[in-house]
Amino acid sequence: MQHCKKQNHQRWILPLLAYKKTSLIHLLPEGQLVNRHWLYKKGFSRSDIDYYIRSGHLHAVYRGLYRKPGKPLKWQHLLYSLQEMGFPVHLGGKSALAEKGLLHYLEFGEREIQLFSPQILPKWLTNWHQDYQSSFFFSTYRKSWLQNLPANLIMELPFGGWDWPIHIAQPELAIIEWISEAKTIEDLQEIDAVFDGLTILSPAKVQTALQHCPSILTRRLFGWFCDQYSHPWIKRIDWQKIDLGKGKRTFIKGGVFNKKWKITVPQTLGGEEFESKQPLF
Repeated sequence: MQHCKKQNHQRWILPLLAYKKTSLIHLLPEGQLVNRHWLYKKGFSRSDIDYYIRSGHLHAVYRGLYRKPGKPLKWQHLLYSLQEMGFPVHLGGKSALAEKGLLHYLEFGEREIQLFSPQILPKWLTNWHQDYQSSFFFSTYRKSWLQNLPANLIMELPFGGWDWPIHIAQPELAIIEWISEAKTIEDLQEIDAVFDGLTILSPAKVQTALQHCPSILTRRLFGWFCDQYSHPWIKRIDWQKIDLGKGKRTFIKGGVFNKKWKITVPQTLGGEEFESKQPLF
């Protein structure tokens, strides 16, 4: 009797496992990372997941993080996977400008991938380069003001054979994100070299990004950069609608005080005095 029960059990459990295996193959594209929560939502149980791991259909990348066995992953695979797992995240800052071909110089060596999010991103991102000897490494930035970000400040670029929509900051947001993370004179020098080439930006998107970013220091630094150039879009920014705060701000000690923006900035940039050249308002 027990032998018959075992045979009957095998008759229905084996086809079920085969069906779920087929479902997993179709549901999980090559290169996508998923966590257990994602798999549970797709109808797979804990025992299903354990079976897939034992049988080699799933590979545990980190604890609780899985993929189908395959080739080494690109940074786009990881960004898309984060999006699919529910993280509000996008490529931003200098990395977004580089992706749009706006850096105007080549980056040598390992590429830094800057990810911005209003939430804390998983720690495995920062360990990825070391653990998998990738040609890129992640820098993650938590910015609470990126919550409920206006949709027109993010673009979607298709990636790979599946045309995965990768979320990338529009240049108008990316340059502000980059400025918000500037810490040294060298950072400003690098930003200045790129700002010079930002000849075609949407003044409406710049206005939206500036008003959405709450950092007074970032807003003033952005205005300070605007003074160095005569890009057409700069004249269409309505600074009266942008809160620049009160009192003085200091970017770097030992610099010079800019009266217009009430900010202490580096005295030199690239060997030349870095002062306002264009009247803005």
